[in-house]
Amino acid sequence: MALVQRIILKLKPSALIRTPPMNYSTESSIKKSVFISQSKDIYTNLALQEWILENLNLTERHVLMLWQNDPCITIGKNQNPWQETNFQSLPHITDLGVKLARQKTDGSSMYHDDGNLNMTFFTPKERFNQKYNMEVIGRALFREYSLKVNSNTEELTLRNDYNISGNTKKLGKTNSYHQCSLLVKVNKVDFTQSLMNQKIGILQENGIKTKKSNIMNLCEENHNVTVKNLLKIIGWEYMRTSAFVVRDGGNQLANKQIGYQMINPTESWFPGISKIRESLTKWDWIYGQTPDFKVARNFHLPENVCNHLDNEFSMKMVVSGGIIKDVTFSVPSSLSTGSFHGEVCVMTRTLIGRQFSPDLLENLEHSLKNLVDDKEKIASDYFREVVSSF
Repeated sequence: MALVQRIILKLKPSALIRTPPMNYSTESSIKKSVFISQSKDIYTNLALQEWILENLNLTERHVLMLWQNDPCITIGKNQNPWQETNFQSLPHITDLGVKLARQKTDGSSMYHDDGNLNMTFFTPKERFNQKYNMEVIGRALFREYSLKVNSNTEELTLRNDYNISGNTKKLGKTNSYHQCSLLVKVNKVDFTQSLMNQKIGILQENGIKTKKSNIMNLCEENHNVTVKNLLKIIGWEYMRTSAFVVRDGGNQLANKQIGYQMINPTESWFPGISKIRESLTKWDWIYGQTPDFKVARNFHLPENVCNHLDNEFSMKMVVSGGIIKDVTFSVPSSLSTGSFHGEVCVMTRTLIGRQFSPDLLENLEHSLKNLVDDKEKIASDYFREVVSSF
């Protein structure tokens, strides 16, 4: 442990130079490190990933970071958490719940638990090569388990159509990373329940939606595959592979690398990481970063309440930066009385300017406080049923 900390401290201050020299190193001068994070907190590991990207001098040192998380969901920088996740159930899916984190990169939503192995490959921006990284993973799986993985696509697949990974990338000012999350022995029930799309009527006008695909754990293909073993074999494959091209240098090349290092992602090791982590946990980042969207729901009232030809009760909501900007609802003409008819704006302090939440029943009940007609009271009951799914 002390040796590892000395290695990290040795990188400062020269290692924190963000602009690499003009003449890049030759392939033979590159040394590789395999960092293994000792944290299973998603926010800490994402903060460590950003710290390395922004601070480490990778000119003559490439890094592979291996890490795991307690149950959580990661979503892309431009995704909608209420659309991508089973938002209301996340606190109850596991004994400790499922945390929600927004990454600093684009990409799809992904469920993590002890059955995932996350790998982040760090290089200078000019040397970014996702295909190289995927091939290293594929070669490790074949060498140890004889698993033939298709690594020629954006995702790693088995049997051509079963997805076993999630990938994202980021190109910084001088450095870059490719992150790959490998499905080893993930709880597929929790995976499915966590990412179950809530049908709450979101109309996403922009942003990125996750494409659904068939998923598979590596242990389903070969029961001998474990995360513990993969930590060793993928790290070793990485160190025995030449830095620029996928060429096997064997044990001789691997033994020349810096090797494995247990990393403690704390402020004393990585000054400034606490501030990065804090920013990743804020509401303004996790939810407020969501691209603008609208919510629309229609509900048909029974004939004993209104004319069957005019029985649609609807609501529309505009959300920007995670904040409710406007709410309107339409009342069938057969229920209209006085000024309460057609499309009505709900301009109340209980809703406008509030943080969006699927649970809007209480606020919307207040918005209907002026409904006094018996028919309107019946309609409001149905309206509560419509919005209770939010």
